[in-house]
This record gives sequence, C-alpha cells and structure tokens, in this order.
Amino acid sequence: MTRHALTQNTINQFLAARKKAATQIAIGVLLCILAAAPLLILISFTHLGLFRLPLEMMVILGVIILLILVAIGVSFFIGR
Repeated sequence: MTRHALTQNTINQFLAARKKAATQIAIGVLLCILAAAPLLILISFTHLGLFRLPLEMMVILGVIILLILVAIGVSFFIGR
C-alpha cells in the first residue's frame, strides 16, 4: 500500500484550479440571471413609447439577446 503525500505545490495547484472554476461558475450564473433583463427592458421601452418598433419585434430581439447570453453563460459552465 502506497501513501501519497500532499505537497505544498499540489495543494496550491488544487486551490488555484478551484478558484478559477468558482470564478467561471459565478460568471455563468450572473449571465444566466441577467439574460432576462434586456427582454424586460425592451418590452418596457416599447410600452413607454421610446421605440417605434412593434412589440413583437422587440420581444423577438429580446429573446435573441436572452438566448445569446444564456449560451455564453452555459459555455462558462462547460468550459470549467
């Protein structure tokens, strides 16, 4: 039976990898949470009369932005 000793270098590598993974997960979560904001903002701008485009066009644009942000967020989850 062999025993593996933990060296300071191994511990530092592990902690650095965990910190990088935690940062990537946090960015992915942030993007997924904020993905709905542009859709809501565009709908609100349309109701306030700030844009002359029809509501349906603003919803389509908002959903496209939402899907792009979620895809980027998911890539942060997968890329860890």
